[in-house]
Amino acid sequence: MVHGTVLGDGDIVISGVSDIRNAKPGTLTFLDGTKYMEYSKSTEASAILTDKKSALNDSDGILVKDVRMSMAKILAQFNPQKKKTSVKDSSAIIDPSAKLGKNVSV
Repeated sequence: MVHGTVLGDGDIVISGVSDIRNAKPGTLTFLDGTKYMEYSKSTEASAILTDKKSALNDSDGILVKDVRMSMAKILAQFNPQKKKTSVKDSSAIIDPSAKLGKNVSV
């Protein structure tokens, strides 16, 4: 999905994503740049997504070329968009001449 290289334990089960500062075991966090580098040593995340091997500090992780794009793909996997459907409530009164567009709910 993100075309990354797993560094460390490749059998870790990831059940969600988290902020590096408030991470929980079983989650994946990300580190892009140096702003939050200090948290890479103390995070409780099970793995770190990063573009710099040195950012892992002996933690398990995934090395990718584009951290933000990769994290966006992972977030979409954990939080899929619900398909929108049109809904017309039985109490709605719509003028017969009205034209409703696609995916409109009334």
